[in-house]
Amino acid sequence: MAGAFGENSDEIGAWRAVAQAEVPVDRDLMSGSLERFSFSLEVPTGAGPTTAHSNGRVEWRVAASLDRKGAFKGDFEATTPLFVY
Repeated sequence: MAGAFGENSDEIGAWRAVAQAEVPVDRDLMSGSLERFSFSLEVPTGAGPTTAHSNGRVEWRVAASLDRKGAFKGDFEATTPLFVY
């Protein structure tokens, strides 16, 4: 639950962006093709590790957004867990 209070729940969630990287693409991306892009992000000094216990949890995630151009094409977004030790 990102940045909101859980409705009918005792759960409180919040998120914040701690790093951002833009990956320039110098070619057209074809539908159905597999592409890989290199990037790096720096976890801030003093940031807590991924953890979960009875009183709470800290989760890290990498979020990606693809800005698609053209009629009837919305942006594509995806997230995946990032385990920080």
